[in-house]
Amino acid sequence: MEGFARITLLAALTFSPTASAGTVYEGTLGKSAIVAELDASADGLEGRYFYRRHRLDIPLEAQPAADGAQVLGERADWRTEEAERPHWELRRASDGGYAGQWRDAKGKSLPIALKPVAAARLPVEADPALEALRKGETYDYLRLSGLKLVDDGSEQRGAYRLQWRREPNSGIRLFEVVDGYPADTRDRVNRVLHARLWSEVQAYYECLSGGGEGEYDQTVTVHRLDPKILSASVFTSYYCGGAHPDFGDSPINLDPRTGRALRLEDVISTGKPAPSDEHDSAWLDYRSQVWAPWLVAQFERLYPEQMKTSGGEDECDYADEQIWSFPSWHATDKGLYLGASFYRAARACDDPDWSVLPWSVVRQHHGAVDIAP
Repeated sequence: MEGFARITLLAALTFSPTASAGTVYEGTLGKSAIVAELDASADGLEGRYFYRRHRLDIPLEAQPAADGAQVLGERADWRTEEAERPHWELRRASDGGYAGQWRDAKGKSLPIALKPVAAARLPVEADPALEALRKGETYDYLRLSGLKLVDDGSEQRGAYRLQWRREPNSGIRLFEVVDGYPADTRDRVNRVLHARLWSEVQAYYECLSGGGEGEYDQTVTVHRLDPKILSASVFTSYYCGGAHPDFGDSPINLDPRTGRALRLEDVISTGKPAPSDEHDSAWLDYRSQVWAPWLVAQFERLYPEQMKTSGGEDECDYADEQIWSFPSWHATDKGLYLGASFYRAARACDDPDWSVLPWSVVRQHHGAVDIAP
């Protein structure tokens, strides 16, 4: 299940803005502009905030009230002792916001002034991806608002011309298709790609907000462009403040005909019904009990030498069904690539270069969506 857990974390980072649990405020801490999200819990007031110039979250933990003030402790770095961390003392203001003081362990004090953000009064965004955030995730929208995308080179891939776009602060980049598809198809595909670019920028800031020495490095590789599929790897090496750094691929696999993201079950069939809900235990059972054994049987037939193992301690055991339960996948000129996912100590065995189901096999076992050339 480690591969599934890693894929789930990547998906959470790259596809889902952090759910807003509280009320969003904007204002100042000292002379610095900040945005805060505060929520009343059983323990008191808690939440998070960021300085507009940095855009990185600093968590706020509820602490015992003092003299009628709500007290919140900053937790920017888990390695810092609680007594050494700054804290906030807030009281309700007449405008529905908060006023108070920021104090550090050395006795320094700065004024805090916050007022609630009226999301409906924020200017409408011309960018559809940012407009969706403005309507639904005000805190995340205010983090990204003001950032601009710049052109970052173009390239020709067969009949398709790509324009790369980059967000300079994070360095996150992704492409758009500017020629090769009909206009309606191009618009449909680019809406998805543009939204994905902004979600990756958001993931960058979410990750680096983990406290301490966060890292988030990403490489995008285009694998296949044709009328049936747009397929690219989005490989990320990241450390978000947890126990260990990690890496993984969260690929883009789009059906240009619909603009819909493709699931593995859409394009390949084992001959047995696959549950559609990826949050259901039945789907997890299908992947481990039906899909993985089926794929291992295919690879043992196609790549008998690579699938052999002598049982050595440092050997990559590609016959282990568990490593194929939740593969990353993308389309290539040769067929459907599927990447193995090993436990942490054997991560060097991940994603072998040979694990491709040829198009001839995909045609024999295609799913409801035909992507074979």
